[in-house]
Amino acid sequence: MRLLTHNLLACSARTCLTTSNNFPLALKDVQLEVVEVEYNEGFLKGLMGGGKVDWRGLVQTVRSLGDSSLPETVNEDELDDDILKKLHHLLLEIHVTQGAMVCPNCSHVFTIRNGIPNMVSIEPRSCRVQRRSLVLWFSSRSLQCSLTHCVPLVRSCSQLLADHEVQR
Repeated sequence: MRLLTHNLLACSARTCLTTSNNFPLALKDVQLEVVEVEYNEGFLKGLMGGGKVDWRGLVQTVRSLGDSSLPETVNEDELDDDILKKLHHLLLEIHVTQGAMVCPNCSHVFTIRNGIPNMVSIEPRSCRVQRRSLVLWFSSRSLQCSLTHCVPLVRSCSQLLADHEVQR
């Protein structure tokens, strides 16, 4: 996973969707690999000019990896050749091959294996099983939400019931 990809990822837990504290995911126990990529100044300027890269998040991430070569802030007109070459190296040539990303809000750990981050839903397994059962309960109209261990599921059960009543 390139640091460019990391800069686009945020925690998708329900409790984190309404907060701004779900980004950037903290890198933990990572193995890095440098893979050379052809320099493309136009591509980098497009990334930076379009606001596609969160500068604050990038600086925080690279500093956590021990690199302090980027300034704290930068304006689009300050993107000289030196900064663009640093960005090229950091965003495109550094690959995270193993490790984990930790949400700063809920502390959920997303693993990275063979350079691929596992961003699959972090909903507890018991809730997923009960959600599948919910369809059966709902179709038989004997829905009983006693799932107090999973508040979002209880809310969705109530919403499904309300939606069903409206459609009738």
